[in-house]
Amino acid sequence: MAPLPTITGVYRVTFVFPTNLGVAPRFVMHFLNIAGDEEELGTAIENSWQAHQLEPMSQAYDCTQLDIIKLDGHSATVPVVISAGTIKGEQVGSDQIPQAAAVVSYHTNQRGPRGRGRTYVGPITESSQANGVLSTTIATHMQTAWTDFLDGMASSDYSGVVASYAHSDANGIIAASIDSLIGTQRRRLNQLR
Repeated sequence: MAPLPTITGVYRVTFVFPTNLGVAPRFVMHFLNIAGDEEELGTAIENSWQAHQLEPMSQAYDCTQLDIIKLDGHSATVPVVISAGTIKGEQVGSDQIPQAAAVVSYHTNQRGPRGRGRTYVGPITESSQANGVLSTTIATHMQTAWTDFLDGMASSDYSGVVASYAHSDANGIIAASIDSLIGTQRRRLNQLR
């Protein structure tokens, strides 16, 4: 794995989920705050988190730890404990599709790939989609929840950013959108091999 870049004031947050049916998903987000620290960022995430952000995932996925590293070139990863039930999937009684994910796309003022980011929320359950299209109700709930979460983080002085590792810079997220078509994360499926 290539070394992480140095980007002043940016934190990389890995959401750590337990293994369920052989799949242990992770997803990464980035936040900007020049004067903050890892524990404070973890608290801001927990306080800003909204119901329905992970609606299409099984409720067996309950994130209780964030691995946070400041991209300053020398800090170590700090594990931050999150209260059980805060960052959790919502679906019950439906089979999961290991590689399928709802895609949250982040938009910035920067053109090109360095200004676009995504979070692959999943694995999602079969009941959350039909023929590769995310449920309209779930997509609407997620849109509101992710927008409110990013607004809450900005109010906590930890603005969401898209970090470009190739350019060692970050651009502020100005909007998030939920794609109607489900995405694929092959590495989650590969965990079953």
